[in-house]
Amino acid sequence: MSKQINLLTQTIRICILRHMSGLLRAIQIAGSQAKLALAISGNVKQQHVSYWLKNRVPAQYCGPIHQATGVPLEELRPDVFGDFVAQ
Repeated sequence: MSKQINLLTQTIRICILRHMSGLLRAIQIAGSQAKLALAISGNVKQQHVSYWLKNRVPAQYCGPIHQATGVPLEELRPDVFGDFVAQ
């Protein structure tokens, strides 16, 4: 049981790191959190992007982030788009 919990914990950490690395890469490509927010939509603010770094990108913004930066959807939200891309 302990091994299963450790494996699950490790898997969750990997998913979180993959999400963060995708969002961080998008920020780097855009030039800043504020520039990424502007590239996504008029009603997304820099504070939203900062919040996403601590939590995760809402799925509805992954497409616009991908279009603006080229970062693959599965890097932004592997929990949502990982299976879709693999098909």
